[in-house]
Amino acid sequence: MFLTLCWFYAILRSIPNKAMGVIMVLLVFVSLISMPFLSSTHIGSPKFRVLSERLFFLFVADLALLTWVGAQEILDATIILGQVCTVILFIYLVIAYPFLSWLESYLYLNSIKMATSGNQKQ
Repeated sequence: MFLTLCWFYAILRSIPNKAMGVIMVLLVFVSLISMPFLSSTHIGSPKFRVLSERLFFLFVADLALLTWVGAQEILDATIILGQVCTVILFIYLVIAYPFLSWLESYLYLNSIKMATSGNQKQ
């Protein structure tokens, strides 16, 4: 139970303002809850979503690192590492995930259009 909340504590610890830290943690939860609604991809299998797969593993590694940072004692190095991991987490949740969903749908649909238009010319 303790290790599951360490990433939460690392985010709180990496932001100097306590109220802003609580707002950021709430933003993480809102982002995680809204993830299924932000995905506008038309691709059924994650096998064909290579970019999302790679960034998902980066997300998991970032959460693991945040969990480790939250379990460590408070040092300058762990605070800085926690701040960097928090920024990476927010970049993934707020910017990269919605954009990647749009990008992969765009690339997938264009590849289908190009494949079908190529078959019609023959």
